[in-house]
Amino acid sequence: MQLEALVGDLEDAVSSAMAGKSRKYSSRKLLNLSDSEIVAGPQEKQLVAVKALKDIEDVLDGIVQSRPQWKRLLTAVDIRVDRAIAALRPLAIADHRALLTSLGWPPSLATTNLGSDNQGKNIRMPNPLFEMQGNVKERYSESFLALSMLQSVQLHRRMRQLNQFEQGSDTSAIKRKSAKLKLNLHEALWTIEELVSPVMSRAEHHFAKWTANPELIFAFGYRISEEFIDTIDNVLQPLLDRARLVGYSAREEWVSATVSMITTYLAKQIFPDLLTSLVEQEASAQARSSWLHLVDLIIAFDRRMQAVVVRSGVTPSHVEDTETLGISPNILELRMSCMTVFCDRPDWLELWADIELKDAQEKLKGVLETERSWGINVKTDLLSGLNSQLTNGSTRGSFVLSTWEDYKAPSGAESVISTTWAVVNRCRTLPDILLRFQFIRTAAAPILAGYLDLLLQRCQEAEALTALADDEAMLKVAISINAARYCECILQEWCEDIFFLELQLARESEGRETVDIMAGIDSVRNIENSSNLCGSIFDEEIENFKKFQGDWLGKLIAVILRGFDARCREYLRNKKQWKEKVVKQELQSMDMPEETMKIDESGTQCANSEVSISVAFVEALDVLHGQLKNLKGALNEVDFMELWRSLASSLDQLLFTNIPISNITFSNHGGSQFKVDVHALFQVFKPFCARPAGFFLLLSDSLRLLLMPPADVELLRKFLSAPSSDVKDGKDGTKLKYLRQYGIRKISTGNAEKILRQRILED
Repeated sequence: MQLEALVGDLEDAVSSAMAGKSRKYSSRKLLNLSDSEIVAGPQEKQLVAVKALKDIEDVLDGIVQSRPQWKRLLTAVDIRVDRAIAALRPLAIADHRALLTSLGWPPSLATTNLGSDNQGKNIRMPNPLFEMQGNVKERYSESFLALSMLQSVQLHRRMRQLNQFEQGSDTSAIKRKSAKLKLNLHEALWTIEELVSPVMSRAEHHFAKWTANPELIFAFGYRISEEFIDTIDNVLQPLLDRARLVGYSAREEWVSATVSMITTYLAKQIFPDLLTSLVEQEASAQARSSWLHLVDLIIAFDRRMQAVVVRSGVTPSHVEDTETLGISPNILELRMSCMTVFCDRPDWLELWADIELKDAQEKLKGVLETERSWGINVKTDLLSGLNSQLTNGSTRGSFVLSTWEDYKAPSGAESVISTTWAVVNRCRTLPDILLRFQFIRTAAAPILAGYLDLLLQRCQEAEALTALADDEAMLKVAISINAARYCECILQEWCEDIFFLELQLARESEGRETVDIMAGIDSVRNIENSSNLCGSIFDEEIENFKKFQGDWLGKLIAVILRGFDARCREYLRNKKQWKEKVVKQELQSMDMPEETMKIDESGTQCANSEVSISVAFVEALDVLHGQLKNLKGALNEVDFMELWRSLASSLDQLLFTNIPISNITFSNHGGSQFKVDVHALFQVFKPFCARPAGFFLLLSDSLRLLLMPPADVELLRKFLSAPSSDVKDGKDGTKLKYLRQYGIRKISTGNAEKILRQRILED
């Protein structure tokens, strides 16, 4: 019965408001009439109807909480209330519009001078809202309140209906759909729209003359926002507070409506004209330049308009109160962007991305075609550290890589990264996160792919000419590896940025259908769970750069190994030298201090100081030393470390296979000779680590077995040759443990036994 009475009161109030006849005055007459001469309009009756509507909503809220099963009653009431609102809203808007017209709104735009020569000298436009006095101001306030309160109640009704819809369903799909609908509840203020709409109608006459100069259109939009912002704050915001529209700011809504006005004209007139020019001129440079210029203007305009909102110094209302209505704090920010023009036209977005890509490629083409862009600029401190290492053999810690110079990347790589970043920044104000994702994949990712193709082409050319056998070809490949390493690391750093994390989260959420991407629902909050994200937006490019580095680093290692094997082939084939008891050789020198050739890893002199490096081994060591020295100066620290460690492991296996376990008989002198040669090899790697022997485990173990005292050799031979059943525990593991006691860490028991049996024990 209570609801019946309240609904009846609402219908009576709406009927009374519709039957009332308000007097219409011109703006001049309205301002000249005294307060007693102005006849009361329908605003009071509209406020009564809105009050009745609010009372009904209060009762329905209680029923939803206490009696949610009364769905038919709620539906019946909503139907009657919807009919009343359908009649009340057009009436309130029409009356408000008539009142604005009688006040002289919109003001004349003839005083708006947008010329650059007159900046700071513009005459302020007349402001009818600021000039309101007395009963005129009161009537406007009542009309504003009636329309705002009606919108507030309508928003509350929609939220209540969505909550009711969500409570009545147990499926997660329906609940997700309800959550998405809640995000769309935040609509533009009707009162602000009524202020901006007539301004737009009058401004279109000027816009038509500025089609060739769109910067004037944006200047006009900014001027309109700035002219009336004080009035919006001082006159309309207090009225908005009285209407209790939660989550709304008059300043934000005014700026948003102005941006929407400009966006509408762009979509209706400017972009179609540009599209026609692109088609007619076959995407000429001038047509593409005009498109990019317009995008530049849009980005600059969006920043200026958002600055107008922030300039108030007050926390935006949509950030404070969105929890109450369940509104995402990003919605208003998204509405304050002319980039929304691309949301409804994905074909325009694709065209824009293509234009950005072509423009970036043309700029980079001129840069990357110069040899200067392929040179490396190593920092002075890195060079001094390198020289110190190579001269003194001192050990240095790894460098902290932060800039392209630290990575020893060519300057062209920095140009590619800077250009890619600039393209990414162009889409930051796109309202739709998925559109940002699409734009980056279409416009930015191909830039990186094209650069990788260029790196591959340079390396293949170097390989085709010299098979990477000369220093110049190796240097060219090393620089390309540095460029790939730099690009990979920068992309990984980008993917840790919240902007890219949001993109990846949105992409995954779209697949799971758990988040409304268009509204940007709480994506920042979900970044806390970013550890669960699979991959990143640049996964493909990162993997391609990694593969490129691995492939060509492997080729450098293979080339060095082939050259080393070819130069010491005679040395490896000469098996007689190891069983000779007396060998007369002259000391052979290399491009390194002579005294270092006879120092072992512990810093003590070799057993036989008269033994020098084998003649057939000197050239291979000398060339290897030069190659590593050149690559140390050319390659970045990370890849060079991987190169020399992999190379050491391969050389360890190569020499071990061809000498200690290749059925060679070793005399004491042969063992000493092999030790001198191996330690000379260690000295080649001495500038890169403190104990190079630790990276040649097979050779180090071989030396221990070849230089072992005869008594230990006999004992170890006997133990290793014994059947497993005769060994304690009956397992080969026991033999390995026994080998460990002699410092043998890598060689298997079978190979150890083989080396020991090849030794000639002398007195």
